[in-house]
Amino acid sequence: IVVFQELLLGDNSKAMKTFGEIAGLVSEKLPYEFAGVAEGNSLCLRLPEDYHFSGSPLRLKSKVVHGFQRGSKQLGFPTANLHVPTIETQISGLKRGVYFGWAKVNFKDKARSRELGTAPRKVVVNVGQRPSFEDGTDVTIEVHVISEVVEDFYGEEMRVVLLGFIRPEMKFDGIQGLVSRIRRDIGIGSKMLDIDAHKAFAVDA
Repeated sequence: IVVFQELLLGDNSKAMKTFGEIAGLVSEKLPYEFAGVAEGNSLCLRLPEDYHFSGSPLRLKSKVVHGFQRGSKQLGFPTANLHVPTIETQISGLKRGVYFGWAKVNFKDKARSRELGTAPRKVVVNVGQRPSFEDGTDVTIEVHVISEVVEDFYGEEMRVVLLGFIRPEMKFDGIQGLVSRIRRDIGIGSKMLDIDAHKAFAVDA
């Protein structure tokens, strides 16, 4: 827990400003929760001990559907959109935000199983309502395969196992801020998936 106390002036506006600065610095490194106001005019941030989330590991199976075509064209990070109604029950209590895990595609035509169909790949997954864009509030699940994949797999079945939660969903003022944060998410996810406990799920049934 990170605690900031304004003891001299009791000036809440100054305290909130400083707390906001601390929160901004922390959010660049780790996800956090606001822990509320304690006694003595304190403001607290609670940092998670690791990237574990309730319900992990979470296994999802869905066909890949067309999304907003924004990932590759506008952001430079192509994503596969899962068919949410198929897995709505499984994600009903899932915190909105960015996760990491493994994914594989089960191609109907086995001759197409070259890259993503032969071995699971590292992925970062966004579960949320895309607050940085004004295109509706429905929940989408967007899977970004960290290694480059050239295959088109619309309509194919994708299997994903979510292992860790990186950060809550955020609203960014511009595309560049979002892109920078996505790069950081990918770096965190890739590093965490090299840990033996997470790497073991690359052979998950």
